[in-house]
Amino acid sequence: MKISKAVIGSIADEPIMQYTLENDHQVQVVCMSYAATWQGFMVPDQDDKLHNMILQFDDVNSYLTNPFHVGHTIGRVGGRIKNGCFTINNVKYHVSANEGPNLIHGGDHGFSSWNWQAATESSHDAVKVTFSRKITTQDDGFPGDIEAKISYILDNQDKVTIQFYGQSNADTLFNPMTHVYFNLSNDQETIMNHELQINSRQHVETDGQKLPTGRLLENHETAFDFSKPVTLQSALAQLQRESGKTQFDDAFKLADREQPAVVIRDRSDHRQISVYSDRNGVVMFTANPDVIGKSKEWEASHPYNGVAIEAQTLPDAIHHPGFGDIVLSANQAEVYTVQYHYEEIR
Repeated sequence: MKISKAVIGSIADEPIMQYTLENDHQVQVVCMSYAATWQGFMVPDQDDKLHNMILQFDDVNSYLTNPFHVGHTIGRVGGRIKNGCFTINNVKYHVSANEGPNLIHGGDHGFSSWNWQAATESSHDAVKVTFSRKITTQDDGFPGDIEAKISYILDNQDKVTIQFYGQSNADTLFNPMTHVYFNLSNDQETIMNHELQINSRQHVETDGQKLPTGRLLENHETAFDFSKPVTLQSALAQLQRESGKTQFDDAFKLADREQPAVVIRDRSDHRQISVYSDRNGVVMFTANPDVIGKSKEWEASHPYNGVAIEAQTLPDAIHHPGFGDIVLSANQAEVYTVQYHYEEIR
């Protein structure tokens, strides 16, 4: 087990640090201090070359400017908040909107806009990097100053654990997540042959602004039915037949917490990742974040290069009581955990 670090850029005269965690099987997790970003989930191929199963940019500046939040930690709250407004203890708060009238992914000064401090730990069976930062109400507009930490842990079972810690000096909202995009085969190839299984019986109905209406719709025998493994090609074709939509950007309510929330599988390259979460929702988003700066012809020929799996409490939960509690009480620490189990399949 080992940890290495390097300076890969700078922002506001601060170095952007990159950390590589490696276990005894040569599996690596690569992450950087800007936005506490997950850049690499590297596994050895048959020829012992390392293969990255998540999308990454070669240029660090793309992480600062690309609107797809590739690999970023999102907070204080993932997803959208209607009109940027919410009420806690009968007090109404407003956070500056950054998508029309609404707030998305913590706003323009959320977790993904900061460079974080880092500390590392190593033991005989795990390596860990923890990014930490204090974000004040003057920084992002949310009530309370929050001490936040994001830890990446790699063990010798080829499991990646991400922990989100928050403690605030006033009641606030806390529903962070990792905006990671998977492509288990090759980031220049489509994900259409990937199989996806989601442990869910219902998904969130949304309006024209992609805001939850509060209703949960049944998945059974629809394009949203991933109760058994389904190729993304098949699911996307069914989605277009049923709704005219050409991509998923939808939240699923998880059913059984003891089972994986999501399993993503690439049979042709014999890779599988099982995702476990201690919260009640996951957003699945099919996209190609690398389209920025590419020609229209390239974009048209590469529509689906990644699938984002965003484990979190259901979006806009503060406005829908049945969606879960995302209020972080003053001076009470909260820790959320997501785990990614990699295995080679035959």
